[in-house]
Amino acid sequence: MKKASNKEVPSVSRGENLRHQLRSARQHPDALVRLETIKWAIQEAEGVDLTSELLEFLGDPDELVRVEVLQVLEGNSEPQVVVHLLGLAVADPDWLVRGWAVTCLSYAEYPWLNEFLWRVYKRETSHFVKVRALGALVFQGVSEAAPLLMQYLASQNHHLVINAAQELAAGVGHLPQDLISRLLESMRERLEYWRSRSAWAIVEAIERSLDDVRKCLSGDERGETCE
Repeated sequence: MKKASNKEVPSVSRGENLRHQLRSARQHPDALVRLETIKWAIQEAEGVDLTSELLEFLGDPDELVRVEVLQVLEGNSEPQVVVHLLGLAVADPDWLVRGWAVTCLSYAEYPWLNEFLWRVYKRETSHFVKVRALGALVFQGVSEAAPLLMQYLASQNHHLVINAAQELAAGVGHLPQDLISRLLESMRERLEYWRSRSAWAIVEAIERSLDDVRKCLSGDERGETCE
């Protein structure tokens, strides 16, 4: 009988061990233990698909655990993942979770998705979630969402300004050049405003976002949708 190679056996056992550890962690009463187990499993998971096990944590009672899983799943648009994201985006009791669920939906490609994102934006009471919904729309190539998102650059809420700048920079490659030029002008104006008030966290965030926008405008990192 042919023996399995030494290379094959650890790969299988490693995957099973990671899944076992995640299943066991779900029953642990300490949210920090659950969170650290997720982080550890992801670090060790190269070549191992843990999607099914991670989805189970989206029902965790601790919002930080749910957010951690959403950050891990960002970019994953498998149908089973999207179903969970849709529910969390509108029904999770925590605004941070709803916002991250909306961001994760940016990567899905369904004909009805933009209508869903507009509905989230219009019905939400949390401005953080509104910013994330507009950012997802911009990422999907919906230019009409960009001016609404740019308005948040003038907010007096530091977190909203930073998130709006980051969302605009992330989706800039999907905007026409006239909007990119408007965005540059708006970001420069807000940068000077916050620099004059020594709000260095906002200044740093806008500077990073400005760099990304300039690269797109100059063509350094221009994709097919950055015209």
